[in-house]
Amino acid sequence: MIRLLQFFYQYRDVSLFFLLQFICFWLIVSLNVYQTSSYFNSSHYVAGKINQAQSNVVDYFRLSSINQQLAEENQKLRQLLTIQQQKQVLMQEAKLDSSHLSQYKYTTAKVINNSINKFSSNYFTIDKGSNHGIKPGTGVLSVGGGVAGRVKSCTGNFSLVSSLLNENSRFPIKIKRGNIDGILEWEGPDPTEASILYIGKHHKVYVGDTVITSGYNTMFPEGMIVGKIKNVVDDGKKYLIQARLATDFTAMSYVYLVEDQLKGERDSLENKANKGKITD
Repeated sequence: MIRLLQFFYQYRDVSLFFLLQFICFWLIVSLNVYQTSSYFNSSHYVAGKINQAQSNVVDYFRLSSINQQLAEENQKLRQLLTIQQQKQVLMQEAKLDSSHLSQYKYTTAKVINNSINKFSSNYFTIDKGSNHGIKPGTGVLSVGGGVAGRVKSCTGNFSLVSSLLNENSRFPIKIKRGNIDGILEWEGPDPTEASILYIGKHHKVYVGDTVITSGYNTMFPEGMIVGKIKNVVDDGKKYLIQARLATDFTAMSYVYLVEDQLKGERDSLENKANKGKITD
């Protein structure tokens, strides 16, 4: 307390100056309507700007949790949409089987590492593994619904996903117009495009046609978006077709893992057929 009094005494001239300035300012504001209005308008403006800046900072640090919540909500909506699509197909066939209505289970995961510039094989890592029920061979979709790849291997809490940007991976697809079967293969180095192979010359293929999953494997439901045809060239012997991929591999934050819960039953039946245990 003594030091505080000594400080004010030492700087008494400056302190008196600011005190008188404050008294003058208060008298001007309190005794004049115009100055009072200007003061409060200005103070509210400054306070509003400060509150806005504070809110922007808080919102920025909340973006990660908000994105995760949105991804989880989209996962639930996607699962409901898949159920409805399967329900419509089954109702058309008059075979409403409840096991098929819940055939696919969706799980949200965050991408924590990603590669797109390796020429032969690219992978990304997600923060879900065997502890979360993830298994090798599980299909992976981007949050936009485009096919992203399949799980290559798992540890307890992480999984390594082989993306579509992999020369060693050939993915069965359909061209939606005409229901035409083909194979998608990435030949590098562009992460936005891939080639479509084995399309017969008797088919009509057009730029802009939608490329979807065929449903021939157990990784994805039929009809999931893969991309759109960008270019078609007829070299006289075959089609040279390029497709623009639906998944943006340069900007992946969250993905969906698609588990076919009837995969084991289907694989068991096909393995028996391959081993000759099923006869005519």
